[in-house]
Amino acid sequence: MSFWRRALALMALLVWSLRGMGRTLLFMLQRPRDARWAIATTAGIDPEAPPTSTLEQVGPSLYRLASARPAPERDAHPRPPVVLYFTGTGETPEAVLSGFQRLRVQVPALAEAREYVIAPPTNKGAYYGANQFSARMWEVVEPLVKHDPGPFVLVGFSRGALVALDLTTRIVEEHAKVACALALSAPIVIPLELPAPVTAVAGFEPVLEGIRAACEGLPPHVVRHAERRVWACQLLLTAMILKDLGVESAEELRFAVNDMHTRGTFESSLSAAREFRLLLEAQPREGDLFSEGLVRVFAEARASYAELLWGSTDDWVQAGACRARMAELLAQYPKAAERVRIEEIPNQGHALFRASAASPEPVLRALQRVSDEAVRRAAERESAARRQADQSAIQRPSANEEMS
Repeated sequence: MSFWRRALALMALLVWSLRGMGRTLLFMLQRPRDARWAIATTAGIDPEAPPTSTLEQVGPSLYRLASARPAPERDAHPRPPVVLYFTGTGETPEAVLSGFQRLRVQVPALAEAREYVIAPPTNKGAYYGANQFSARMWEVVEPLVKHDPGPFVLVGFSRGALVALDLTTRIVEEHAKVACALALSAPIVIPLELPAPVTAVAGFEPVLEGIRAACEGLPPHVVRHAERRVWACQLLLTAMILKDLGVESAEELRFAVNDMHTRGTFESSLSAAREFRLLLEAQPREGDLFSEGLVRVFAEARASYAELLWGSTDDWVQAGACRARMAELLAQYPKAAERVRIEEIPNQGHALFRASAASPEPVLRALQRVSDEAVRRAAERESAARRQADQSAIQRPSANEEMS
């Protein structure tokens, strides 16, 4: 790189870095209480600490619990479910699994379950709209569904809850396998006004892209300095969002550090910014079409079951509007009402059981019901298949005797 091109790159890096730090400072001034907690908590996190994880990456955006048991024999009865966890907007794979691990150990149906986390895609094209995003997530999940008889339990939070519901219907429709979903804080109805953290983080996408582009060709020590600044800003923003959700946990921040170590600071930060930007661009009509199509599939698919939970004090999603929309649709599709359960949990917010002061019991009971339904429906299907096979075996000799 020539002297002048390097000088221009340094100038661009300085401008984009100042814009990023300015945005971070402005957001912190708007929420001083959250900012104080974020500064105090992030100060105790070592940026050089080696990452630790119980997850093993087995494919693009696909992680498996490292201690997961191998697939059981095909004739095992009852078959343990395969659990697929879907992250919320800006969440790391470790964070979503850690949140549910505290619950799933109390669910007998999941004692032998194999667990996977599906992280959001890394390519920019997946964030051009809800359909593109869903299609990329299905590309990750479908190979797993093809080669495993299930049953499948899909668990998602916030934006991940919509993905869990969507892919549940696809598993049932396209592969005729048992799939049940637990959707937590799903934004079935797109809110008219999104929380300030959503708009703040979404605005960092062009800043991060500008910084990364300016770093190309610059000396390694300059790039490392820029990455450290991005790392610090990303960690502060993550801490403030967690505080806003009532999740006062330094462990969650360490998961964010692990993710930046694993995927790279720029890639991890850009992925979060794109996810938040996708929320900004969601259209109310998309939510209407999605919820209606969802209920229609559940009305027709006997191999499906779902529970949708919202917190009554959720200021990220209009819980009352979401519940009312689903209740309206379930009244139109009586068959779906047998396979979809909706619940609004009093005195809980968007993070539900993961908030520091929230009771995990409502979500635990829902996870137990969904898991039990998956095992029961799969057992019923296998029993019906065996009866049909036995009946066919009886009828074949009878037919041969008549021919004789």
